Amino acid sequence: MPVPQRVAVLIGNARFPSDPTHLSALRCPLNDVNGLAKLLASKKRGKYVVTKVLDARHDAARRAIYDSLKKARSGDLVLIYYSGHGKLDQEGRLHLATFDTVTDSLPPTSIPLEDVRKYIDESSASTKVVILDCCFSGAVKKLFKGEIQDQASRAIQGLEGVGTFFLTASTDTQLAEEKEGDTFSLLTKYIIEAIRGDTADTHRDGIVSFDELCSFVQEKVGTEGKQKPRKFCLDASGDIPIAFTGRPLASKRYGELMKALYRVASEHKAHHALRDLMDNLKPSTDPSEDVQSSAKELFEHLYKHKRDSKILLSEMYRIACEAKSPDLREQRHSFSTFASDHLQLEEEEPSNPSTHYNLAIAFREMGLVDEAIAELQKVSRDIDNGRQFEDLMQVYSLLAICFVKKGAPEAAIPWYKRALNVAGLQPESRLALQYELASCYEQLKDKSAAVQLFTQVYSEDINYRDVEERLRTLRKGDG
Repeated sequence: MPVPQRVAVLIGNARFPSDPTHLSALRCPLNDVNGLAKLLASKKRGKYVVTKVLDARHDAARRAIYDSLKKARSGDLVLIYYSGHGKLDQEGRLHLATFDTVTDSLPPTSIPLEDVRKYIDESSASTKVVILDCCFSGAVKKLFKGEIQDQASRAIQGLEGVGTFFLTASTDTQLAEEKEGDTFSLLTKYIIEAIRGDTADTHRDGIVSFDELCSFVQEKVGTEGKQKPRKFCLDASGDIPIAFTGRPLASKRYGELMKALYRVASEHKAHHALRDLMDNLKPSTDPSEDVQSSAKELFEHLYKHKRDSKILLSEMYRIACEAKSPDLREQRHSFSTFASDHLQLEEEEPSNPSTHYNLAIAFREMGLVDEAIAELQKVSRDIDNGRQFEDLMQVYSLLAICFVKKGAPEAAIPWYKRALNVAGLQPESRLALQYELASCYEQLKDKSAAVQLFTQVYSEDINYRDVEERLRTLRKGDG
C-alpha cells in the first residue's frame, strides 16, 4: 500500500513586467517561498516534497498546481501556497497575478481561483490546503457560496482531517501587507514563526495543526496591521498537521515526568520532587529537541513555589495530565490522597487562580467536566476577591462551554453574559460569544432572545458561521 505523501507547491511572484503600471514589483514573495520551502522540506519540520515556482508565467504556475493535484492519491496532502498580487475582476472573482499578467486581461494571463477550485474538485488527494498571501484573498469564499463555513464553527475531533482548507491573508476587501524592513510578507512571516518555533503548538503534541496555525497568525497579524487573516473549509472535517515542531510528542515527553511523580508520591518525598523530575528526563538523541532545556525551565518555575506545597502539587498534576494517559481517571485520586496525608495542606493557604485554571484545562481535556467546572469556579471566586488573572473572558466562556457540555444551557447563560461584559473584548470574540449565547436561548426555546442576539451577529457579519440560516429557521415559526 503506497505511503501517503505530503506535497507542497509554493508559488511566488515579485515581478510583473507585462503591466508595471497596475502591478508594482514586490519585495517579499521570493523570500516567502524560499523561507517556507526550507522549513516544509525539512524532515523534522514539514516532511513535504516541495516544488518552488518563482516569477513564472501563468501557464507554468497553473500547470504546477494542476500536476500536483492530478498526481495525488487518496491519503495524500497537497498544499498550494501563493505570494504576490491578488486582483479582482469586475465580478469580484479572485485572480493570482503572475510574471505575464495584464490586469485588463486577467482570465487568460493569470491564475483564476475558479480554475484552482476545479483542479481541487478533480483531485483524489484526501486533504488539500490553500494558503494565499495576497490582496483580496478572502474573496475565495465567493467560489463556494453555501458550501463553505468558517472554521471557528467546527468542533475539532482529532488530527484526521479531510477536505479542503483555506488560509487567506485578508478579507475580500483588504490589501495584504509588506512591512518596511521585514524579510517576509506579514502573513508568511508568522506562518514561518509558527512552524519554526513551538508557541503555536498549543496542544504541545509536537504538531502545528491547521487550526493552531490559523489561530496563531490571526492573533499575531492583528497586532501589526489592519489585515484580518481568514480561514475557510470545504467538505472538511477534523484537523490536519501542517507542520511539526521537532519536539517529541507530549505523551513521550511527559511519560517520564509522570513516572517520576508517582515515584515521588509513593516515597513521600515532596521536597525532592523537582530533582526527580530532572533526573528522569533523559538526554535526547537530537539536541535540537531541547528536552533538557525544557526540563530546566520547568525546574526553575516550580522551584520558586517549593514552599507552597499546594501549588507544587497542582503544577505537577497539570504536567502529568498533559500526557493524557488513560490511567489518569483511575490514578488521579492518588494525588489528592498523597496531598492530604503527606503534604499537610491547609485550607487557609492562598488560592492561586493560574493553578486552578491549569487544572481545569487538564480536567476538560480528560473529559472530566464537573471537575473542570469546579476549578474554573474557584478561579472566578479568586477574581471576584481581587486576585489578578489575565484572561477573564477565557475563564467565563470556558465555564459556559462546560455547562453546555453538561446539557445545562440555562447555567451557561450567566457566564456568557459575564464574558461579554469583560472590558476590551475583541470584535471577533464578541461575535462568537453572542452567537453561542443565542444558541443557548434557542435550546431553551426563548425565540425572542435568540433572534435578538443572532440579529446582532448578522448585522456585524452577514457571513458569520450559519447565522443567516439560524435566523431564517427561527423566523419561520412566526409565519
